[in-house]
Amino acid sequence: MKDQVALRLSAIYAVLFVTLLWGVKALELSMNISLGFLGVFPGNGKGMLGIFTGPLVHGNFDHLISNSLPLLVLITGTFFFYRKVAIHVFIVVYVLSGFLVWLFAREAYHIGSSGIVYGLVFFLFFSGLFRREYRSLIISSAVFLLYGTTFPGILPGDPFISFESHLAGAFSGLIGAYIYKDQPLFGIPNITDEANIEKEKPTGVVDSPNYTCNHSGTEKDEINYYFKEKEIE
Repeated sequence: MKDQVALRLSAIYAVLFVTLLWGVKALELSMNISLGFLGVFPGNGKGMLGIFTGPLVHGNFDHLISNSLPLLVLITGTFFFYRKVAIHVFIVVYVLSGFLVWLFAREAYHIGSSGIVYGLVFFLFFSGLFRREYRSLIISSAVFLLYGTTFPGILPGDPFISFESHLAGAFSGLIGAYIYKDQPLFGIPNITDEANIEKEKPTGVVDSPNYTCNHSGTEKDEINYYFKEKEIE
């Protein structure tokens, strides 16, 4: 029941964030303006504002759709499986990726949530590798199958695509995975190795009696029975 509630809440967080992205695009269309100037512009004081606003702005609907679908899956997964640290991970990915773009990227306006997408992909993937336990490795494998083809996006390619945002996001996700590698994982049951657990022993069980014979030297040998209560380990 708790997992069902957590899954619904995680999905709601994802939908709310993606709705915000679509709301920004709707605002652009309704006002017939471009908000591209709110992107990250490296090395410029005013361009630092883009660290917070850049991920909310997208160039066109193709750009927005390509980020919306992965965000729905990745935000839901992060907030469900890593619910105790998910908000911290999201903030680390959001802010650190933008700051790294501002420090090192080409002089241009960098917009879009692809840095967050890469950040969450790398967080979920490397969390499994750092934890080295089967539940987190299941998540890593699923993420690789779904988004493994995006990994080359951290390398330079199309000059109109900000590979710097992808690379910064990937690095931020890697950092988040390392920082929170010891935090609990939810949503996947932990299989207990019964072979390493002693079975519970009932209390108050009486062992077979210990018999001792006292030879009194009289005509009758007297047999005393000593009952020993079972020791509970």
